[in-house]
Amino acid sequence: GGSTTAQALVDDNYTWQSILSNKLDNRFAVLNGGISGQSSLGHLFSIEKWHSKSLPVENVKVIIYYFGINDIQL
Repeated sequence: GGSTTAQALVDDNYTWQSILSNKLDNRFAVLNGGISGQSSLGHLFSIEKWHSKSLPVENVKVIIYYFGINDIQL
């Protein structure tokens, strides 16, 4: 998702990705690709064009995708 997951003003210990990583006993790397103001279409573009270049597809087991208010016009 967009600003909901970007968490620019949240302490690193209280972000959703930190909490999820702790719940998973740090068995997995949890990365946050949220970008403020982005719609789902923009995030799909980012996953395809940018994130997949920095993180090899074979290393990705799960993608959690959060829809937010930026999709209301869709």
